[in-house]
Amino acid sequence: MSGAVHRDAAAGDWRSLALLLALALGLQVLVTLPVGLSGLRVAASDLALPFVAAACATWAWAWGRPLPRLESPAIWRWFIGAGCVLTLGLVISWWRLDELIPWALWNRWIGFGVLVVYFLAGAWMGNLFQRSTLRNGLRVLLLFAAVSVIWSSVPYVAYILEMKNGLFRMQGWLVNPNAFGCALAFFALLHLAFRGKERLFPRWLDFSVSAVLLTGVVLSGSRSAWLGLAAGAVFLLCARFSGRMLLRLAVSGLLGGILVLGLHVVPNMAGKQQQDDDAGGKMGISRSDGRAVYITRGGIVFDGGVRHRLRLMSKAMNYWRKAPLLGNGLGYFLARERQGRDDTPNTLHNTALWLITELGLVGLTVFLGLFVQVVRVLLAKGREPPSFDSHLALGAAAAVVCMAAASAGTDLLYQRHLWWLAGLALAVPAARLSTRPEIG
Repeated sequence: MSGAVHRDAAAGDWRSLALLLALALGLQVLVTLPVGLSGLRVAASDLALPFVAAACATWAWAWGRPLPRLESPAIWRWFIGAGCVLTLGLVISWWRLDELIPWALWNRWIGFGVLVVYFLAGAWMGNLFQRSTLRNGLRVLLLFAAVSVIWSSVPYVAYILEMKNGLFRMQGWLVNPNAFGCALAFFALLHLAFRGKERLFPRWLDFSVSAVLLTGVVLSGSRSAWLGLAAGAVFLLCARFSGRMLLRLAVSGLLGGILVLGLHVVPNMAGKQQQDDDAGGKMGISRSDGRAVYITRGGIVFDGGVRHRLRLMSKAMNYWRKAPLLGNGLGYFLARERQGRDDTPNTLHNTALWLITELGLVGLTVFLGLFVQVVRVLLAKGREPPSFDSHLALGAAAAVVCMAAASAGTDLLYQRHLWWLAGLALAVPAARLSTRPEIG
């Protein structure tokens, strides 16, 4: 280990933990900053990312390895392929539309570069940081997610009980209830993978965190999150079955169901009685509360939101048929929507359909190959003898499967925590490298 790394290691404990926590906490806070007319969404973690990446890159450079070591170097080739098809898509849309769509440039092309930096930051942390530091970082990450559910429950319950105006679906600090629900499902699966001696919290707190996260998934009202959670849980149970994990899922789901019924069915009946007693009174709860869990509004499968998505999918398939191999180019669907709408145009809510519409079969194949390679490597690592790294890999694999399944109803490819955790779990631990560069 070089002298520079030795010097960093002396003060690296608090520095590395501070960097890890800044990124972990920021991953759950989304704000919108005006960047011209691009509509670019900037997460709080994006503000910390340059400092985190710069510090990790400096340590890695002093160590003598500019790029992090991954369990499978072939993943880098898939990243290069993804960058190439996105660049080609940007050129195609410029040629087809005679203009460069700012949203495609910032959110899709440059945004993918930002995701790569998140992946690099996670992989550098996995290479350089001690496991105790990473363990503490994951604890804060999961506790902060649980706190966000508890925080959101106050205006949520207030709205349901009509004490004041508030949220009818939990959305935390991620602005969008679908993004919030999918993030909670993502973190819940990661947490469920750690058990036995590798459990992250004391037993009572461990179960409480699971219950809170899973209840938040239910109360987010996001069917995409529910689908992702189910897919990830099945994957996790098939990869390494645990009766305790199954029991935790069942009990948490039961608690969430009881809470939903308590917050919706009973107030709904009370609200209807109030309307009957006071015809000129205030709005009854029954007029709005069903929107959160689809109890009183059009059912869970064929409501207005599903029909809207199906119409968008039909449009997208018509566009894809015009350019099936290479697609219509980045931002093409949004540009066409803008031409036909006076209000806010729609974007596709299905990641696979977005890829095939704008990047064609080639783009879909490249990103699907990246997904399969990541899950395959993580699953192999997760089946190794129990350790912090094997549990992390298995949890990350289940979380990636969760996001892939949830992407059927919400575009989640550009979620920052997905790429950061994938990099962290795919990194080769320092203990298995030829040198020992552990920092912090």
